[in-house]
Amino acid sequence: MPDEETTPWTVSDVCKATAGSLKKIGGNLLVAGEVTHVNKATSGHLYFDIKDETACLKCIQWRSRVKAVPVQGRVVTLRGYLEFYAQKGSVSFVATEVI
Repeated sequence: MPDEETTPWTVSDVCKATAGSLKKIGGNLLVAGEVTHVNKATSGHLYFDIKDETACLKCIQWRSRVKAVPVQGRVVTLRGYLEFYAQKGSVSFVATEVI
């Protein structure tokens, strides 16, 4: 990654730095919000959003962790970690548990 402020970063540099910063946050976050846009893929993985009054966060729950499909409109607390997907430049919350 560039050392000086005058040297431009590549897109890959920014993505690597972002992914590294998210890993430093840790893998045991609790996040609470209202469930929206629930989609169960044919693979069995769940894709949904959680939101509050001012923000929305895309969530993934791998099929091996799915105990029940979250209900649209219900407020839940999730345990998990943040993940950066460089190919799309997006951040998702990977839910390991619905509490």
